[in-house]
Order: sequence, then structure tokens, then C-alpha cells
Amino acid sequence: MDRCVVSSDTKSIRSHRYVFALLIFSNDLAYWNDKDLTVLVSHLGGRMGAVFGHKLVFSAGCAWWVLWALCGGFSTNLVSMCFMRGLCGIGGGLMVPNIVALLGITFPPGKKRNLGLALFGAMAPVGAAGGSLVSAIVVQLSEWKGPFFLL
Repeated sequence: MDRCVVSSDTKSIRSHRYVFALLIFSNDLAYWNDKDLTVLVSHLGGRMGAVFGHKLVFSAGCAWWVLWALCGGFSTNLVSMCFMRGLCGIGGGLMVPNIVALLGITFPPGKKRNLGLALFGAMAPVGAAGGSLVSAIVVQLSEWKGPFFLL
């Protein structure tokens, strides 16, 4: 669901440049608009995990993500929903590098670690397809806010 929202936002930025009159987006900059924050937050999340502990930062990222996902579900307009989704992305940036680190720490080098990291990497397309399907069904059966409550 996240990738679908980001992809549609990028297309919107490209086609409605006049909305961002102060920030003149080229096509390349519009594409990288959603990528730069992800890279920055993931880098900082990994560093925070190395300093404060991967489990603690992962747990904090989960709590942060759940909090802002619920707030996004209770939002009353598009601007507040987009703002909540942006804050929700910070939690994802804290979770992903630390779960990879926890997988690397938990499993000894060899077949088990390789399998754990491979399954983690393989779940991204499964989650994208399944999340899009489930959220589409939920939106058809309820309000548009429904998928935000499926944590």
C-alpha cells in the first residue's frame, strides 16, 4: 500500500508542478523526492540501532509507525492524512535497518542466516501485492480510512 501511495504522489508532482511553485521539480527531482527521505531516515535508523541497541530502536520504530498510522486513519482531510503518512514513514525507516541487523545478529553465519535474510527480502513483493489486494477489498467494503486500521 505504501508504494502505491508514493507512486501516485510522484505522478501527481510531475503533472501538477504549479502546486509547488516555490520548489521547481524536474522529472528527476520528482522521482527522487520520495527516495531521499527514505535513505536518510534508514541511515539514521541504522546508526541509532548501533548506538542504542537494535531491539530498542526497532521497538521504538514500531510504536512510532503504529501511532501515526492510527492518526492517519482518524485524519479528517487530505493534508493531515499526508502529513501523518509522512511521519509514519519515519517509523519504517527506523524498523527496516534494525530488523536486518537483528536477523544478522540472531542467526550464525551460514545457511540459516542466508535463509532468514532471503525470506525477509522476498516478503517485500509479497507484502506489496497482498497489501494492495487486501487494502482494495477493505476500501470497497468500508470507508477509505479502513486500511489505516489494518496494522
